[in-house]
Amino acid sequence: MAEARGANASELVLLIVEDDPAAMELAILSLQGMATIFLRAADAAEGLRLFRERKPHAIILDIHLPGADGFSMLQEIRRESDLPVLMVTGASDREDQTRGWTLGADQYITKPYSPKELRARVHAVLRRAYPGRFPDQPDRR
Repeated sequence: MAEARGANASELVLLIVEDDPAAMELAILSLQGMATIFLRAADAAEGLRLFRERKPHAIILDIHLPGADGFSMLQEIRRESDLPVLMVTGASDREDQTRGWTLGADQYITKPYSPKELRARVHAVLRRAYPGRFPDQPDRR
């Protein structure tokens, strides 16, 4: 698993790719205290740039983005990396979920989600991808 570039051993770097500012803020607030660095992108092109330049530990990726969608971005990521990707969408369409799993998503979250659910799912993929690297953190809420 590739490490985030420029990060200290204890820093957790998360990339959030979300075009809705309110949803972006909710994700960051939900994960506050868990991640050290939040990288933000409002579209797939910016998300791919940040993924390649900053090497985050995990990505929270909205499916419906302007321009290329989250599925296209996931395909690009999987050509280069196996880092954890959590797909997020407002639709509960089973076809979208199946497509996400098929393309290599590690988790699939349907909006609206609870902050605790997002934290738990992010923690679950980090625990598997980086054993012992990011210890359990108590929920401070």
